[in-house]
Amino acid sequence: DLEPIFKEEMEENEDAFPEWYNYEESIISSVERYEKNLLVMAVNNESYTGGPHGLYGTYYSNIDLHTLHIIGLEDIFKTGYEEALGDLIWQQLKEDYNVQDDEEMAELGFTYRGDEEYQLTTNFAIRNEGIEFIYNIYEIAPYSLGLVSVLLSYDQLAQLLNKANLSKIVDY
Repeated sequence: DLEPIFKEEMEENEDAFPEWYNYEESIISSVERYEKNLLVMAVNNESYTGGPHGLYGTYYSNIDLHTLHIIGLEDIFKTGYEEALGDLIWQQLKEDYNVQDDEEMAELGFTYRGDEEYQLTTNFAIRNEGIEFIYNIYEIAPYSLGLVSVLLSYDQLAQLLNKANLSKIVDY
């Protein structure tokens, strides 16, 4: 029961809450892109609720301003894109981290592409250069690697894109 401990600490120091009672949260949103029928919003979240470190993440919303619909991967990619997109992201990650094979990725702490825990992220931002896929801490890598971002160019994604849908939203 924590109540007696809390009361004792409060009696010793009536002007402050106990140190372990600290909680902090920060949420900041920003517009990252506004062009044609596209609005890209980022929400940065930082929190500390105790423990060895706080948590943080960046979450994107891509909004079609013509329909006021939040754009999902299924809106900009052809049906059945998941496997091929996952492979492209994994290959780009290996290139970005200068790694030759899956074993080296595992040594860095990445969740192996073939594992059940590995998920294709739905957190993405439509950029001028391509589509950036964001994995927040602990999603596919340890805290020490931080936020993992993968930018795939429109050329890399050409075979997977639903160009008719994407061109209604933004010039790419």
